[in-house]
Amino acid sequence: MKGLSDKIMQKQTSANFIIGLIGPYCSGVSTFAAYLRSHHNLIQVSLADIVKEKSKTMHKKDYRALALNGGYFHTTSKRQFLQTVGNSICYNGGKINSSCLAELAATKVDLKKGSYVITGFRRPAEVEYFRDNFPSQFFLLGVDSSFELRKKRYEIAYGKEKSGLDSFFFEDQRDRFEYTLLNYGQNVQKTFYFADYFVQNAQIKMKVSEKQTQNILSTNAELLSGETKGEIDRFLSIIKNMEIKQTPNEFGMSIAFLASLQAMCKKRYVGAALFRADENFLSTTNLISVGFNAPPQGLKECNPNCYRAEFRKQFPLVCNECKKPIESGICLYCGNINQSEVKHPRWLDECKAVHAEERAILQVTVQPTQIPKNSVLFVTTFPCNLCAKKIIETGISKLVYWEPYPMPSAKEWLKLAKVPIVSYQGVSPRSTARMFAGRHFEKIPT
Repeated sequence: MKGLSDKIMQKQTSANFIIGLIGPYCSGVSTFAAYLRSHHNLIQVSLADIVKEKSKTMHKKDYRALALNGGYFHTTSKRQFLQTVGNSICYNGGKINSSCLAELAATKVDLKKGSYVITGFRRPAEVEYFRDNFPSQFFLLGVDSSFELRKKRYEIAYGKEKSGLDSFFFEDQRDRFEYTLLNYGQNVQKTFYFADYFVQNAQIKMKVSEKQTQNILSTNAELLSGETKGEIDRFLSIIKNMEIKQTPNEFGMSIAFLASLQAMCKKRYVGAALFRADENFLSTTNLISVGFNAPPQGLKECNPNCYRAEFRKQFPLVCNECKKPIESGICLYCGNINQSEVKHPRWLDECKAVHAEERAILQVTVQPTQIPKNSVLFVTTFPCNLCAKKIIETGISKLVYWEPYPMPSAKEWLKLAKVPIVSYQGVSPRSTARMFAGRHFEKIPT
């Protein structure tokens, strides 16, 4: 316990800190960085700028050799070219080092000069390097926006003629989970959930001048809404003095996350927590039930592989261009976009598990109580179609989710049923102790 207290006290007394930024394509990461520079005087270091510097000294054969050995062939844009260069730096002639860009960025950090904001995180190893070397000064901020809003920003920046759905989809998918066979490629999707704090960049001033339009993805901090700026400021307040209390959503999601640790699914850990929503919300007395995804009573967990995943193998998909096997989206082998022609069935009815939302709802049926009208369901992953119907039918009045899940029908049904859907923002459930516990540990007598 003493070691944990020492770390927290070290963070409190340290004047300067490092904020890492991560988010999917066009979510507004660069705009967040501009706000932190202009309003909080942070010094910026960019992993992308490091890649640009390295690209000037690289010979074409360096990254072309990478592509020929299972890398990425499609380098039609400057952005895609730099992504391939970044991969080649991590590849390092076969001596793979996925954290090398973070190591180079760390050499530019001098906390005696001030606090820093670092952009361009795309690999889990990059985050882990900063956490290992700056355990009490480094915090990762996750920036997110809906697919529709991110695509809108893309259209404004590049024009509708050059930014069709396939073009945006192509860029977005590579950014999120590198559609290559590389184990050192980009994986924003996975790295994003390493964040200590999440902010939904749900609003942005779209009516801007021509000059501002060119900066909509990069430098204009004034494009952020007042609400979004307030959320960033709250995050900074927690880092600086740890005097901020949990919000109801943070409390509820932390309980759902704890429930997810009991999950037995081979593919995904999901937790749910159902609360009564009243003035005493921040209390376990208002907790109605919790749930996690696991087989029902009497059935063993999948062993050794996921039952549904094995079932899906009976119905393989192939690329409509090269005819090689694919999961969905962009072909790993030829780069062909199969998004409009191919969609892999999810076969959710073949999943052996009772889903977390289902379990939370079913727990109420064995208790001498009912789900009240003013109830809130917190889920660590957006519900599937089957669970969405149960949420609607039982009269749950609000849904708060953390991780998105591609279920457009579920989202549409919940909207039609007038169930408010809230995308979670605030302290990551994984970082609750780190972000909030310090003000309690400092009171423990030594």
